[in-house]
Amino acid sequence: MKPGVALPRAAGPLLLVAAFAAGAALDALPGGQRINLFAPPLLAMLGWNLAVYALLLVAVARHRSLTTPQRRLAAWLHAAAALLACGAVLSMYARGSFLEFRAGWDSTFFDAPALHRFMQWLFGPAAALGGITLPTLDEFAALRFSAGGGGERAARWIHLYAITLAALVILPRTLLAFAAARASEAPAPSAGARPLQVLPYSYQGAEALRAGLRAALERHVGGPVELQLAPSLAQGEEAQAVAAEVLLLPLTATPEAETHGALLAALPAPPALVLLDESGFRRRFAGPDGARRLEERRALWRSWLVSRHLPALFVDLSVP
Repeated sequence: MKPGVALPRAAGPLLLVAAFAAGAALDALPGGQRINLFAPPLLAMLGWNLAVYALLLVAVARHRSLTTPQRRLAAWLHAAAALLACGAVLSMYARGSFLEFRAGWDSTFFDAPALHRFMQWLFGPAAALGGITLPTLDEFAALRFSAGGGGERAARWIHLYAITLAALVILPRTLLAFAAARASEAPAPSAGARPLQVLPYSYQGAEALRAGLRAALERHVGGPVELQLAPSLAQGEEAQAVAAEVLLLPLTATPEAETHGALLAALPAPPALVLLDESGFRRRFAGPDGARRLEERRALWRSWLVSRHLPALFVDLSVP
């Protein structure tokens, strides 16, 4: 998510309604009334959510933090994912109440023992939670459609998918939504202002632009900040770098591995944000091609920072 991204006020509730409706309309049991246990979209839904959890763990491991607008957006997205799964579960039970679904399996590449092991891995926890008996290998092999089996009534498989979705999607996403919403509304420390450590590098005059810097960071985090401005480091002083949430750089400089890369390597932890001040660049290139040069320099920095998994914020600090 890009820094500062947020949903319009009315978009959040509409997103939740749309997610639930999409889940309810989802053909979670495709194939008519004869369904393949390993073909439904529910497997894709489970896989997608597990991938999201993996990405969240990577972000935590890299100490990536979200701004307040990003936390609010994350809360809506987590809630929407939970409601999408809720809609799909209710759809299965609603359709199963008036139609008889027969559950079985077929596969081009896998035999019964392989898919039986996968079934036990996928549904074992749900079976234990719901007190549902899983088929033995012989019983499972008899469910193969291409071997002449007609499958079995799908009730227990619907229960297993419902419990699995509740445990792996609905409950975790709901908890993540509440956590993100709470974090976005939590009061900042120090009399309501959030302390932010800012480290200028190869940057002169940061103190004179303190007002513009505070205004830019308050817009970014969505609330008041207590600016803690460290002395500017010059090139060659990278070893003296101190911990900072925000790294302040002039856009007049181009990214260099020997200097900026060395600085990032010397920092105790990666910064949560790299703020690039455009004021000097705009003064230097104020001619007719200034806008083109500005976009080119932004793109150069953006590409360099993306490759290092760092968010960038481009601001003219001379304009508070």
